Amino acid sequence: MLDTLDKTEALLDALRGLCIDPDLGVNVVDMGFIREARVDDNDVAIVSMTLCSNVCPLGKVMANQARTAIDGRIASDLQLNFVSTPPWSPADITEAGRQRLAEIGFSGFGPLEVKSYPAGRA
Repeated sequence: MLDTLDKTEALLDALRGLCIDPDLGVNVVDMGFIREARVDDNDVAIVSMTLCSNVCPLGKVMANQARTAIDGRIASDLQLNFVSTPPWSPADITEAGRQRLAEIGFSGFGPLEVKSYPAGRA
């Protein structure tokens, strides 16, 4: 039997494998959409996800993919919550997500650079 930490990692692995942003072809974990992922004491997968936009028409597609990813293998049920705070930003993309985006031709998502500016200049 998996412990809580193992179930959470199994849940994230399942989402990485089967829950893909249809526009970009990158999984929702590496896109930084997942805000919470855990399996509760009642064997329910609790997933909170944000999208690039509150009006994203593909939320239902990704919800169906998430349900398929869980499908009794990780948990007995899925509670998927779409959240809008904090809002998604490109800074949420993981290094693996940035590499995948670069592989499929999206530029500007290379390694995250943190720019510093002199005091008083933004």
